[in-house]
Amino acid sequence: MGGGRDGGGASTRNTPRLITALMGRAKCAQDVLAVVGDNFQQLDHIHVSMAFNRLGKMAKSRDFTPRHLTVDEGFARLLCLARDYARHGTSGSQSVANTTHGIAKLNEAGRLGATDGSVKDTLAALETAAGRVAREMNSQAVSNVLWAYATLGRMPGDDTWSVLETAARRVARDMNSQDVSNLIWGYAKLGRTPGDDTWRVLDTAVGRVARDMNSQEVSNVIWGYAKLRRTPGDDTWAALETAVGRVARDMNSQNVSNVIWGYATLRRTPGDDTWRVLETAVGRVSRDMNSQEVSNVL
Repeated sequence: MGGGRDGGGASTRNTPRLITALMGRAKCAQDVLAVVGDNFQQLDHIHVSMAFNRLGKMAKSRDFTPRHLTVDEGFARLLCLARDYARHGTSGSQSVANTTHGIAKLNEAGRLGATDGSVKDTLAALETAAGRVAREMNSQAVSNVLWAYATLGRMPGDDTWSVLETAARRVARDMNSQDVSNLIWGYAKLGRTPGDDTWRVLDTAVGRVARDMNSQEVSNVIWGYAKLRRTPGDDTWAALETAVGRVARDMNSQNVSNVIWGYATLRRTPGDDTWRVLETAVGRVSRDMNSQEVSNVL
């Protein structure tokens, strides 16, 4: 174990700042859960969201223990605390976003099940809280919440969705490339087309940040446009095509497949230079393609 129990213990009352520092120094899931267990009575909503954020980042680690978090008594108590803070209106916008995002990452990695009773109840409370605090969310928080819902395959209720879409429209100008990519991917994964006003600001944001996108982000955005059957504006498309040419050498088989499928679905033909780098990329990753990817490319 790392530093999870340093400065902890039932007889010691740690300050909020020290708890935050201990959580930040945690090197594995057991460390995070140890900090939670040692300081449970002192945990505020920020500590709870930080615990989920840290566990989410560690979710795919090979040495993650316990393998399934729902069997851990400390995690069960943490989950209840997250639910109670969300229900009582204590959690702020960042806490709601971080906790929801962390649960989605843990579910994606198979560390918990989103349909388990306690997890499901916590997600329901967080969804209500998201509707309450969406107007205060920054661009990363909005992006993380939409990504989380898409990853969980969980469509928010109409009221929550409405305020989240309003928030997306409000913060689009502040989004970085990852935020925009996650948001477009999230809409497409949920099969929900943004309203016209939201679409216009998102399309503008894509054009603005395309130069900063990595291969995964370019792939997600083009796949998202194609899935939603929405054609980018001319300036946005030009920026995306330039980005494809720049990152094609870094694409994995899924990225290449999604981009070529996206071009075909949108009925857009790549320029000669872009086509050359995509064709080279296909040759490079073809040995790694699964049957779906081969099918998409052909």
